[in-house]
Amino acid sequence: MELFEESVLAYIAGLAERFVRPQFSLDYEGVARGSYPDFVALDYKDHVAYLVEVSAAYKIGPLIARVRDRERRRYKPLRSRLDALDASFHSWSLRTTVFNRSDRKGAARKALSNAEDVTVIVEVELGGSNPGKPLEPGPAEVQR
Repeated sequence: MELFEESVLAYIAGLAERFVRPQFSLDYEGVARGSYPDFVALDYKDHVAYLVEVSAAYKIGPLIARVRDRERRRYKPLRSRLDALDASFHSWSLRTTVFNRSDRKGAARKALSNAEDVTVIVEVELGGSNPGKPLEPGPAEVQR
């Protein structure tokens, strides 16, 4: 795990009611363990399952492609996996949070602007004292 991913892990695992699993394997297109989001975070307080993608790369095309294909590549397999564990997960919301470089923030937000279930956070925003809900946008982040 690289340093940026370690920082994100520490940041998203800060709440006691949140369980975080790095490299959570999901079946994808009939292939067992065919998809690996960087993290899956289960927020037991708010009943939200977050798929978290982390990238320090300048070229964000592959990251954007994965996020755009999240319903088929991530949400459907995760929903199936969680439902198999316990029926109570069926009512949970699914969201995607992307952590990327500050100089790619604008490009990532623009590319994902129509995705209401996706939040883009940049590395410099990780340093808050008590983020509360660090995987969703604050009032200043909502750009709709």
